[in-house]
Amino acid sequence: MSVSSELSKLGSGVGIIYLTDASNNLTQFQYFNDKEGRDFAERQMLVSSTLSSNISATATVSVTAAGGTISILSYNGVDLFNTASPITGATTSAVATNLASAINSHVSTPEYTALASGSNVLVSLEADKGSSLNGTAAGFSFQGTTVITATSLDGGAYPSDEVDPQIGYKMYLNSSISAAFDTLVGATDITSGVLRKAASSPYSIRDVQISSGSVSINRDGATTVVSVQTEGAIAADDLTVIDAGIFNDGDVVIIRGKESAKVTTVKEGGNIELANNADFLTATKDYAIMLQYSTSDNKWYEVSRSPGNNLSVASLRSASISTPVQGVQATTLTVGGGSVTVQPGVDKGHIVLTGTGTLTGSWSYNLGGSPIDGDTFIVDYKGTFTPSGNNVTIFGVALTDAQIAGEKVSVEATYISSSSSWSVVTLRDTAGVDLVDSTDLATKEAVLGNPAANGYILSSTTAGVRSWVSNAYAATLDTDLTIFNSTTGSETAYTYTISPNEFLPGQSLDLEISGHFAGNSNAKGLFVMFGATTILNNTVLTSPNNVLFKARVTLFNIANTGLVSDGVLTLAGNNPELEYDSFSSLDFTSNSYELKVNSITASSAGDVSIRSVRLVKYGA
Repeated sequence: MSVSSELSKLGSGVGIIYLTDASNNLTQFQYFNDKEGRDFAERQMLVSSTLSSNISATATVSVTAAGGTISILSYNGVDLFNTASPITGATTSAVATNLASAINSHVSTPEYTALASGSNVLVSLEADKGSSLNGTAAGFSFQGTTVITATSLDGGAYPSDEVDPQIGYKMYLNSSISAAFDTLVGATDITSGVLRKAASSPYSIRDVQISSGSVSINRDGATTVVSVQTEGAIAADDLTVIDAGIFNDGDVVIIRGKESAKVTTVKEGGNIELANNADFLTATKDYAIMLQYSTSDNKWYEVSRSPGNNLSVASLRSASISTPVQGVQATTLTVGGGSVTVQPGVDKGHIVLTGTGTLTGSWSYNLGGSPIDGDTFIVDYKGTFTPSGNNVTIFGVALTDAQIAGEKVSVEATYISSSSSWSVVTLRDTAGVDLVDSTDLATKEAVLGNPAANGYILSSTTAGVRSWVSNAYAATLDTDLTIFNSTTGSETAYTYTISPNEFLPGQSLDLEISGHFAGNSNAKGLFVMFGATTILNNTVLTSPNNVLFKARVTLFNIANTGLVSDGVLTLAGNNPELEYDSFSSLDFTSNSYELKVNSITASSAGDVSIRSVRLVKYGA
């Protein structure tokens, strides 16, 4: 019968209750299994709690005659004194005293101590050995007239022993109608169910063996410690069920392996519930798992384990953390094609596809499994296939023939739980790719065309209207140094032709001229002309004598058909001459216009010397 089954029948009126000593020997305490018998038996069990510390095993050595020597006294093959110095004494009490002194001065493993009383010596084994050497007989040798006797070691106890070996009782029950007094045949040990253990009582480490994935454990108290062995001591076994037996709601079981070489895997599947469904494997004694019992559903729930759960993809995903399987899955595609479905938490989050040849079938990579919010897959396609009418489709994105043939491309898919869908984007690797020749980019700027000259940039005049303009606000159109020395009469010293569309509305032209008038009284003239119209000349000082001059003329294009000019002429820093003109009926889009510098002299050559001319355009 099981303990739980028999406990349910305690005091039922049928059968017999038996109390035994710690060694299962029947005592005089045997009762009918009724209420009165149960009360008597349980009162006796009140003294049966476990010890709080070890009890030393002891033995008695009696000296019955003296005058000779004792050469050997041992237990379990360990000498209790130094045999090189035999024990002597003229009287029995003297021999006992000398024997006790020799035992106390000798160091042995395990250690023994002694106390002499008259002709007797009480020998005590070290307490840590508990009951392990109980029943061990003495070995001794004596010579001459000395005679000794010695009892076996007895009375040692561990605090983990279920009941006090000296005064404790164990309880058995035979609930059968045919139960008889003075025999335990047919009786079940129910001590674990009725023993009242104090909170300070030590644990009993209970050995259990797996049977068909299950173990039955006797309750030791609110906390029970178990050493589990695989079924038949095989190398590895699974534990999925723990028989609740007589456990109460909230009771705790701590499980360790019996042998580190015999590995038990505690796993879900029966009445065991593990954190994150993560298996626990026994190993050395520092590996343990704690489970707590729930009567509401007859299940054992994990409280803790040592060592703790390693962080894993499975444990993180069970906490709704979208961690991909680490690493890179490198796959070489074959020419025959195929279909692959990737699953979050199963397949690696980064996939690299390579391969070469002429495709004879299409490839398709698809998304499946049970995704959680934020799950992400990245597929890097690095293949160099000739499509030959076949496709490569990644997460619903069909690659172009150029991409299949070698334009590197990545496809990224991210799961969005709010819409229960995957968001898929394509990322192109443009390193080393001539985008102008790419089919999907070549036609994007076909209307604008190329700029008319070097140095132009893209600008806009109104919303949505783009055009090419000069990249510089100020651009030097022409520069000339020491360009002219006059002869006689009227001469053209410098000409610049303004081409169509070169001078646009909002722009301006600055013409700077520097030079020298010769030292004589001849009439000398300097003229700046726009076409045939004079826009600046020396009208005040018409016969400058040995004078440096500086002239500047600015033309403002105020519309495509008109301009305004102003100018200043300075002679030797004095006598500035200013001019202002306006022009209309022009067409800078279609026509060319000349900007000229002329000179007029009366007679002598070299009367007018132009040293430099610089023409600058302003405005984008």
